[in-house]
Formats: sequence, structure tokens, C-alpha cells
Amino acid sequence: MEKINAKHYEVCYDEKVKSCVVNSIGIAEKGRITLNKLFDCDDDLMILKASYFSNRDDFVNHIKSISGGNQPPNWASGCFYNNEIQVYVNVKNEKEVKFKEHTLLHETVHLYFDNYVYKKYDIPRVRWLDESFATYLDGSQQELSLQDLKNTCKNIKIEDFDMNILDDIEKVKTERLNGYDAFKIIGYYIFNRHIEKEMLDTLKSDFKKIRLIGKDILKKSIDFILKM
Repeated sequence: MEKINAKHYEVCYDEKVKSCVVNSIGIAEKGRITLNKLFDCDDDLMILKASYFSNRDDFVNHIKSISGGNQPPNWASGCFYNNEIQVYVNVKNEKEVKFKEHTLLHETVHLYFDNYVYKKYDIPRVRWLDESFATYLDGSQQELSLQDLKNTCKNIKIEDFDMNILDDIEKVKTERLNGYDAFKIIGYYIFNRHIEKEMLDTLKSDFKKIRLIGKDILKKSIDFILKM
């Protein structure tokens, strides 16, 4: 494994994913400027460690070795175990390689939530909220058109869905719902209504209200996008 030491990241990787890693660090370093403003912080997070793999078995075995035997869900390709970000990149899929360039920033968004909200205010994690923020802020959806989002909305058959049940990782991707489609839609809704600060402030001050919002925010987000 090779290693790159950057301002805020220490990344180990195998040679096949070097270009993805270099681009990932650039995206993440730039993205932290936005995160510092949004979370009203001075970026005092420690240097974050990450490991990138081009082989899924190596990805899974590494996670097992540093986490006491934990195994990520079969669909997961970006994880955070033992204070390290782990990323699997299918180098045979050019589109996926470009998408994975945003994983480092995506996982950094989760760490900002953990450091500056959950731990600071002693709040349990709200997966749908920080996943929606991370999915929007990591920049991976930049090339999606409004029509792409509308098509995603139309493919979700659920009219009214309580996002709070996705706190259970096993329910994030099922036959009934791909949670990441929902996160994509909700993130777009939050940031295009410019209510991201309001949502963060509500999370910090009224956790129960955020839970109530989660009961129908997917439906509101779909309605918002389809009317655009």
C-alpha cells in the first residue's frame, strides 16, 4: 500500500486507485471550507485516516482486521470503522471511479455531524438527516439534472414513509426502498429550500421535532421536486 499525507488526510491506497485518491483529497480539502461555515467551527478535527482498495475482499478483510471482526453490509463500499474511512473502488467501472472521488468528503460530513452535533449536544444519530446532508454536500450529484431527480422521485412508490426507521442499517437498502435515493431527494429539498441551517439548529435544540419531521419529509421532498 502507498500513502499520501495531506493537510487534513492521511490516505493509504493500492496503486490502481491512485488517481481517484488524489482527486478525492482535493475535493475533500475544498469541501471542508463549506463545512466549517455550515457547522460554525474552526475545523479542529484531527487528521483523518483513510484506506482505499481496488479489491473488495481486501476492503472487507481490512475492516474485519481493524474492527474486531465486523463486516460491512454487502452493498457498502464506503465505511468508517476504528476512526478510519474505508473505500472500495471498482476500477473497471469508470463512472463508479468518478463517483468514489466524493466518498472521502461524504464520510467527512458524517464526522462533522458526530463531532459538532451528536457528541457536543449528546444527541443520538439521525441517519436520514446526516446522510441527506452528506449526499448533497459531497458533490457527487452535481451532474444530475432536475429531470434525473424527478425520475428518481417517480420510481419511489412510497407516498408516505417514516425516514426514522432507516436508523437500522439493515433497512437502508431493501426491495421496498433504496435509502440512498431518498437521501439524494431529501438533500436536494433541504439545500434548495435553503433550510440547512434551520435543520441543524432544530436538531441541536429539539431532537423530537426532527424525528417528527422525518415522518413525512420524503413525501414533501418528492412533491417539491416534482413541482419544479
